[in-house]
Amino acid sequence: MPAPLTVEAVDRQRFDPDLRPRSVPVLMKGQVAHWPAVEAARCSSEAIGDYLKAFDLGLKTPVSVLPVSEGDVYFYDQTATRLNYRAVNQLLPDIIDRLIALSERTGGDRYYMQSLPVETFLPRFMQHNRLPLVAEDIRPRIWIGNRLSIQTHYDMLSNVACVVAGRRRFTLFPPAQLANLYPGPDDFTPGGTPVSMARLNPADFELFPRLKEALAHAHVAEMEPGDALYIPYGWWHNVESLSGFNVLVNYWWNDADAAISPKVALKAALLAVRTLPAEQRALWKAMFDYYVFETTGDPVAHLPPDARGNFGDLTAERAARLLDEIRASLSQKR
Repeated sequence: MPAPLTVEAVDRQRFDPDLRPRSVPVLMKGQVAHWPAVEAARCSSEAIGDYLKAFDLGLKTPVSVLPVSEGDVYFYDQTATRLNYRAVNQLLPDIIDRLIALSERTGGDRYYMQSLPVETFLPRFMQHNRLPLVAEDIRPRIWIGNRLSIQTHYDMLSNVACVVAGRRRFTLFPPAQLANLYPGPDDFTPGGTPVSMARLNPADFELFPRLKEALAHAHVAEMEPGDALYIPYGWWHNVESLSGFNVLVNYWWNDADAAISPKVALKAALLAVRTLPAEQRALWKAMFDYYVFETTGDPVAHLPPDARGNFGDLTAERAARLLDEIRASLSQKR
């Protein structure tokens, strides 16, 4: 599998106008190599552990514990009705010391502090380790653990992930590979969005034959301390922490400002469209393609501006009127 687009460290003047519009992952080698945290990690696990503990506020942090009997993949149990790990709360210095003590072992339980808001748990870390590549109001999150894997999933956010300590492997899939990745449940997920039910290692092509097609479109990013990876909105990614002690800092954001969440619109379509007869679904698919996805261009270009109604430019007044129509329709259904 090929590596994603790979560049040396870049500034925002290149990132925003040149790299992001390509809508593909970008591996930025050495992007945060200057961070004091990365320099500490290059010395030893103990050094980066001490560095992080120096910023600790004494708050208990949530830790996801995966028993050795479940392997190394944070996922569902065999019934797909429960998660295969449990959550506990521990002091950050204690869990860091445990991880370092376990770092030379290949077996044992897996421990993962997932998506901790740095501003809450390690606020002074932000002052010394900054990423000018993204807007200053985008707050970082930190991920700390041992050797483990996070099952293939997507985020409805743009993402820059920065490796501080250890090595990571990201396997990335375009959003168009949705059907070939066998999405899991939407209402019960390990991290908020559906995950792929098809594991990558080992891959079961008998149970998930379309996974081969997904892998044909995959990119693999091998990352070292100081590297950063841009993951565009909606790209699927499988994450493997390859070292005994790993630290990653990431930044999530969404530039779009939709009146309602697209996910809410999808759920409304499940109620309104999915159960219709096939010929009616075909009609509404054509409607969505024409008016929403604009597959043939501007759907109302042939109409005078004052006659375009709901399908014209989405002004604040028009958005409010559409929301009122939606609320009225929902009220009538009750």
